[in-house]
Amino acid sequence: MKFKFYFLLTVFTVITVSSCHSQPRSISVTEFKSELNKKNSVLIDVRTPQEFASGHIQGATNIDFYAKDFESQIYTAGEKSNVLIYCASGNRSGQALKSLNAGKFKSISDLSGGICA
Repeated sequence: MKFKFYFLLTVFTVITVSSCHSQPRSISVTEFKSELNKKNSVLIDVRTPQEFASGHIQGATNIDFYAKDFESQIYTAGEKSNVLIYCASGNRSGQALKSLNAGKFKSISDLSGGICA
């Protein structure tokens, strides 16, 4: 009986913990727009400051992917938030998505195809 209780408790804990943070993912333009409307969403443009100045999505914060302190800046900006990242084509944001610790965010997603999509 004790084994069954502990087994069920373990299963419940694993499900609960894994549902607290979603997996990093690339999402479509439609999904990205939908995610932007969610509470606690943080929009981050990972292009260079020059690219950002030439045009960006309204409300975005620029954190240059090539900056030495990129990771610490993005963790500070998006900690415990739904983070949405994008670049021009999806290359840099895709690389960032793979390199960041998703556990620091409620969720993290990048715009598949970047703003060109």
